[in-house]
This record gives sequence, C-alpha cells and structure tokens, in this order.
Amino acid sequence: MDAGDPGEDRTVSWFNPELLRESGVLDPGARVGPDIHGLLVLPDDGKTLFFRIGQVEGTVRSSADNFVRALEEAFPEPEEAVTESPGLRRAVRVLNLAEMNTDPIAKVVLSISTIEGLAADPGWTKSQRAMITSAADWLEQAHGSEEATSQVIEAIRRTRHSSIRQRIRNLLAANELSLWWKEWEALYEKRNRLFHGRGGEGGEQRGGHLAESELHAMGQEAMRLCGRIVLSLAKRNGVAIPSQASVHFGIE
Repeated sequence: MDAGDPGEDRTVSWFNPELLRESGVLDPGARVGPDIHGLLVLPDDGKTLFFRIGQVEGTVRSSADNFVRALEEAFPEPEEAVTESPGLRRAVRVLNLAEMNTDPIAKVVLSISTIEGLAADPGWTKSQRAMITSAADWLEQAHGSEEATSQVIEAIRRTRHSSIRQRIRNLLAANELSLWWKEWEALYEKRNRLFHGRGGEGGEQRGGHLAESELHAMGQEAMRLCGRIVLSLAKRNGVAIPSQASVHFGIE
C-alpha cells in the first residue's frame, strides 16, 4: 500500500516489460510491478520485480558554441546597444517563459499573450470620451439606475476603440507582417475552442476537448508563430536578434 488520496489508485510510473525482456533485463517468467499510488494486489510468487531509479549520470554531447554565440549576439557592446521598448522586452521574457514551460496549455496561453500585450488599444480622443460619457449619463437619466440599466451603462463606459482581433491585425499590417495574419487567426480560433468551446464566425459551439498529442502540437505551433512575430517586431525596433533565431523561428 502507498497511502495517498483514498480510492484513487493511480499509476505513478510504469516500465514496459516487453522492452525490458528484449534487452535482457527481465526474465521471461518475471513481471514488472507498476508504481501505484494507492492499493496494489499481486500474487506472492516471487516473480514480481519493482524498479527504482537510483543515481543517474548525464553526459553533454552537444557543443555549447551556438548557445554562447547567441548570448554574445543578443548582448552587444554598450555603444552598439539600443533602447528597446519595455513592451517588447516583456514580450521576449514571456516568450522565454513559454519555451521553458513543459505544459502545452501554458505554452499556448503564454505565447498568445505576448502578441495580445503588444497590440495596444489606440484609445478614444477627448471628444469621443465625452460622447461616451454623455450617452451613459443620458441612459441613466432615461431608464433609472436599476441593475439591468447599470450593466448596460457600465458596458458603454468600458467600450474599447477596437477589438483584440482588429488591434492584432493592425499591429501586423503596420510592421509588414500581414503574411502571418491567416496563420494567427487559425491559431486564435483553436485557442478559443480550447477554452470556450467555440470558434469561427458567430462563435458556434464545436467542443474544446483535444487529445494530449494535439495539445502538444498546438503548443509548438503557438511557440513558433508567436516567436516569429515577437522577434520580427524586436528586430524592426533595433533589438539584436541572435543568428540562431533563423534556425528555430525562421528569422533572418
């Protein structure tokens, strides 16, 4: 017995017995006992083996030259450095957090948030804000302050200049990156289906469940596309981009 959550009895780790037999580690008549978090019942015949991983040693077989060169290219001499925008610096940082995270859903959320954070809302002019305030005040005077009316009034006061979709499209167009618009729109639709169970025009219901393999593929797709956009924007703003970016993101 491995005391844990009552009744859960889930498998924590498992070894493939056929693979072990092929490699000669496991005798033909022996079996491998799984690591169960809960209750496990096995015959007491001496044929069950439990594997435990002890001390592990690793050997690095890849050259660190590319990594060191990328650091040197990313941090030029002080006189060559440029002052990039805080927004781009934050986007690159979040992109790195997405790269380091092993959960595919976290990769999707963090990657997409980098682009959403860069797509600024232009905001209303002073006269436009005055019109919004006037419309909200009129509605309150005409219909009172009941809850239903207050909700509409609050919605009017919080009206944005443009939708997130429009802002991102404008961001790409302004930086000559419109070639990635359709790819971005397809990724964002997948993201909406994943979290809201809908996507496409009209927000029709389609279901948000994805298999683990599909989630991992989506995480990699989000990393690559958002990485391309963020690093392209950074390069256009004078930020030094390591040559390795051409290998991983296709940024020349």
